[in-house]
Amino acid sequence: MVLQILPVSCYNIIHIIINCRGENVHLYEKIARNLEQAIRSGKYKVGDLLPSEKKLMDIYDVSRITIRNALKLLESKGLIRKIQGKGALVNETIFWYPNHLISFTKDMEIKGKKSFSKVLEKKVVKGSDLEILNLKENIDLFKLKRIRFTDDEPVALQIHFVRYDFVPGIESLEFSRRSLYDTLENDYGLEISHVEQEIKARMPTEEEFKLLGMNPDIPVFFVKSKIYMSEGIILAWGFSIFKSDKYAIRLILRK
Repeated sequence: MVLQILPVSCYNIIHIIINCRGENVHLYEKIARNLEQAIRSGKYKVGDLLPSEKKLMDIYDVSRITIRNALKLLESKGLIRKIQGKGALVNETIFWYPNHLISFTKDMEIKGKKSFSKVLEKKVVKGSDLEILNLKENIDLFKLKRIRFTDDEPVALQIHFVRYDFVPGIESLEFSRRSLYDTLENDYGLEISHVEQEIKARMPTEEEFKLLGMNPDIPVFFVKSKIYMSEGIILAWGFSIFKSDKYAIRLILRK
């Protein structure tokens, strides 16, 4: 299926050329992409309502279910939220905290955001949290402390400690655009089986709100993590501080 979508206008009907050959991308994904582009370009600003479902059906000449699927996709990315009786409102960008094992870098890439890190510390230190690592002796740890940015805005502060005996020389690598997970698996051949996390809300410390450039009266999500290898060995541990005005946590509970 080939779909040509022109810039969205509330006043002009867009002509769509559809050729049902050789295209695997769903029509609703194309429409969602077009609307996302309109949002990111500033055509639809934070607080604006998107055109109604009926208007979008007319604009794109598609069914209601196609429009609803496109809007669901935008909602899953945190770009819009549905308000009963009003329609789809453009959000200030909110990121859903991932419910599966994925690096920050990859998560932002999937969400269509540019990400990078400002490295604050990258060094080998003596381990002291032996109870956390289930070790009987003090060993060297690699410490990585970074501010994580999306589209030039700081959204998280992360500190990780990795067992240095598994990652010799890692301190020489550059981590402003490198994923720690990918480095452990691809550069060192370590198999990560799962990550155990504990999440709670609290107020930011002075260091945290200054580094993240945030209002000190806004809470943060504090996430403690343990990274396990397939043998049950704790490879690394650390914590992350996420701005609560940029992240939300969504749970799906099934019977």
